[in-house]
Amino acid sequence: MPSDHPRRRALLPLNLPRHIPYSRALQQRLFLVAQHLSHSPSSSAIRRGLDQLHAQLLLNGFTHKRFLLAKILSLAAAAADLPRAESLFLLSVPPSPASPTLANLLLRATAASGATPGALLAFFSRLVGCHGLWPNAFSFSTVFSAITPAGAGALPHGRALHARVLESGMLALASESGHVMTSLIDVYAASRQLGDASKVFDEMSTRAVAAWNCMLTAYVRCGLVC
Repeated sequence: MPSDHPRRRALLPLNLPRHIPYSRALQQRLFLVAQHLSHSPSSSAIRRGLDQLHAQLLLNGFTHKRFLLAKILSLAAAAADLPRAESLFLLSVPPSPASPTLANLLLRATAASGATPGALLAFFSRLVGCHGLWPNAFSFSTVFSAITPAGAGALPHGRALHARVLESGMLALASESGHVMTSLIDVYAASRQLGDASKVFDEMSTRAVAAWNCMLTAYVRCGLVC
């Protein structure tokens, strides 16, 4: 007798071979999971797919392939699977310093997992101090964007991270500074610190539309624009 429920097509291939001889074949599996990840309603299916891909990475000795690590880590970050993301990241160290690409994906996974601003900043400090991460513009902007929703609660952590940005010398590089400074303005706007937001805005050599929007948001939140 036919079922009342329509038959559901499996979202992920659950019968991958035990051994995949070439990294290209593993990449094909990664792309397949990435494709399904974007529209899969089942977190358990996503986790099963990640289980298989992670196992294939270890089984085939591909742990030194950073581009493959980055692919799987990006899936873990999208699924907010922090334990797996950290496990994958640790496969890449040593060597030191840590890969900024992998570290930024790990930061994204940490942010997606719901870490508090304080916990996220502590995690960022551990990546820098213990794993030799030299943060780039994406590192800073990822953390700034993650703590912004905390509003006033993000302010002390935003100031601490602002100090790190200044120490890094990144703001002297026009090609690197724009996105970081825009993210920083957003933190100050969310905290209703109009003076700090204006100071960062005035120091920008080039102001993109996003920076202007962040400043307008700051004025609105401070009740200066109706």
